[in-house]
Amino acid sequence: MEVTKENFDQVLPVIAEAIKECDFLAFDTELTGLTTRGQRITGLDSVEERYQKIRASATSFQTIQWGLCAFKWDEQSRT
Repeated sequence: MEVTKENFDQVLPVIAEAIKECDFLAFDTELTGLTTRGQRITGLDSVEERYQKIRASATSFQTIQWGLCAFKWDEQSRT
């Protein structure tokens, strides 16, 4: 479902119900950029180095879109 400022009030009850009823919730963001200059992530980075690089990027750019996905576990089908 695409939510915009035009339909937000209309779909908010549906979103709230999905959040209330879900077993797992995932968020995704789209930023105005990917990495800050000189902050490339490599396979040689420690966990702390990787975190600091990702944090620097996340705080350097604006969030322009975000996604939300609500999951419900079905025990019978195990999906």
